[in-house]
Amino acid sequence: MCAAGVSLVSASPAQAAWRTLAYAYGGKVQYLACKTPEDGGYGPVWKITLVFATSPGYQGAADFRVWRNGQQVQYVPLSAGNGAWDVKVTYASRYWDDKWGANWGASPYGQSGVGGSVVNQVTSFSQISYC
Repeated sequence: MCAAGVSLVSASPAQAAWRTLAYAYGGKVQYLACKTPEDGGYGPVWKITLVFATSPGYQGAADFRVWRNGQQVQYVPLSAGNGAWDVKVTYASRYWDDKWGANWGASPYGQSGVGGSVVNQVTSFSQISYC
């Protein structure tokens, strides 16, 4: 359990490391990502696990985008509120050296909030921790 009350243990393997994409209200809203290398029918890829978690009384939304040669090839929306989590998986090519970007926003219910761009589309997947 994090000091702020959002527990991330049950959504992730015990040994997982996470990149914090956004953290607000003392950890009552968190946006996290980690990657796993995989080989499949489309060649070597990153399996990206995304978690957007909230504590009771808070809400928010985020997105995660994958870019290849300046073109967006994946868009993953996430949203959660009042203690809920949104957990999603997407993929990015290791062969084509895909990049990523993300946005987020959060607030206590009934109040104005905070948010913005995490990174733009030229960020390497080396910036995301292994699961």
